[in-house]
Amino acid sequence: MLPFAVIRIIATDYLQKGDRAYEQGQTEQAIESYITALKIDSNLAIAQVHLGRALQKQKQFSEALAAYKKALIIAPNLNIDPNFAVEYNQLGLALQTERKATEAIAAYQQAIQLSPQYVDAYINLGNIFSEQERFSEAIATYQKAIQLAPQQAKIHDRLGKTFVQQKEWESAIAAYGKAIQLDPKNATFRQNLGKALAEEGKLKQAIAAYRKAIEIDSSNSDLYNALGEALYKRKQFQNAIAAYTKALKLNPKNAQIYKNLCYVNHSKRKFAEAIAQCEQALRLDPNLGEVKYYIKEVRRTLALRQNPKILQMPERVPSIKEDPLVSLKRSVVKIIVQSSDQRSVGSGWIVKRKGSKAWIVTNSHVVTSKPNQKAKTRIEVEFYSQPPSEQFRKRKPAKLLQANPIENWRDLAVLEVNDLPNDIKPLSLSPTSGQLNTPVRVIGHPFAGDDWTVAEGEIRQKNQQEMMLSVALAPGQSGGPVLDKQNRVIGVVAKFRLFCPQSIDLGCGLALPIELVSKQLQEWGVVSSKSED
Repeated sequence: MLPFAVIRIIATDYLQKGDRAYEQGQTEQAIESYITALKIDSNLAIAQVHLGRALQKQKQFSEALAAYKKALIIAPNLNIDPNFAVEYNQLGLALQTERKATEAIAAYQQAIQLSPQYVDAYINLGNIFSEQERFSEAIATYQKAIQLAPQQAKIHDRLGKTFVQQKEWESAIAAYGKAIQLDPKNATFRQNLGKALAEEGKLKQAIAAYRKAIEIDSSNSDLYNALGEALYKRKQFQNAIAAYTKALKLNPKNAQIYKNLCYVNHSKRKFAEAIAQCEQALRLDPNLGEVKYYIKEVRRTLALRQNPKILQMPERVPSIKEDPLVSLKRSVVKIIVQSSDQRSVGSGWIVKRKGSKAWIVTNSHVVTSKPNQKAKTRIEVEFYSQPPSEQFRKRKPAKLLQANPIENWRDLAVLEVNDLPNDIKPLSLSPTSGQLNTPVRVIGHPFAGDDWTVAEGEIRQKNQQEMMLSVALAPGQSGGPVLDKQNRVIGVVAKFRLFCPQSIDLGCGLALPIELVSKQLQEWGVVSSKSED
């Protein structure tokens, strides 16, 4: 056996050969040389580091992370390469792009461990925590970055965005204010401040923030559009139109601006212009589900004004042969919520009926608004049918009976409706929410899809508070039932379009498990401890 010194010399020779190949862009040859060096001397930590760097360049990110970890096992206090923390940070960014969140977090944390003053690693770690909705960890990480670099305005801005995700508007406003104080010429920071102020209901201050941002960047169409939205909410319709018109001149292909012009003209009761602008928005972006909904609603309203007797015509409920799920769909309602400045759609389902009165379960965020937690101006429920052309589905007014605060993780509400059609029955409640990989179906009303859409998937993760479903959900499906094979309710849709694990390719959503839902309904006195069918 060769002496250790000789082994190290031979291994180092292969290491240097790999370095020369890497510098010449011959990455595969470099990898071969590094692997050979490690076969000769498995304790050559720097060879593991350089192997990881080469693997990273080849986009073999998991393998690169493994190589770096081996280097640290060999030399826990590794200081052989001053750029090692930077390599870990860059690897974290690459893993994040590949949606390998767990590995990316590990890479950023290792970069911080190697270089505790490495601000960029803290920022990137905070970003991925925020992306995954691990908000408390994101906030703590950004705050640590601020301690290290209090004059970096972008960190305060990132902190503000995380507060926005949690709807902590005052904290967001304070964070954006600090960012602006450090960088007063940054229009984006002022735009973000305007959004937070608008969400907090401080529209006058929001308008001022947008105008100041426009002074800095007068060619940004998004700023004029945001200004128009704030003016619209203050019912300054002409000023809003002027802002939207300026935005369109800067960006004539922006569907959102046409949508906003549509809404402001609707408020001015210029329905023909409104519909034309919404149709243009759809031509530019066919996925604007809320615009499809708006056009349907306006046409319905105008048709009923011209002929109120339309709703007196009998419903056309399809037969089981025409639609095998007709009975199930009749028990799931479309919830239409309208206020002076907002139109929205959600889903709900009949949990109980007594005579012609029914109780409907949905999400609190569908039917209430912050901060006063009162019902939005008007709530109606629509029942499944297949009306002929020029006719419309039946609706009934609904009353908000119970609702948790929107920020409560038990995002539940109950509506009460009278004159329920005779054939509609309550859905049965399952005693449990099922096991992992249980097949499920969700019925709801996605904005960009068809009403009473049936989506299928499985339970992928669960705990006492929530279930993650491998079901692609969208706005409009909130509050809908999650059903098992026996068509029993095992959960209620609560969130959609989350940061999905890599194993879930088609999208995912969160649902509240039936155990939690049943307990809340019992506390409200809607159902007894033995669920009512």
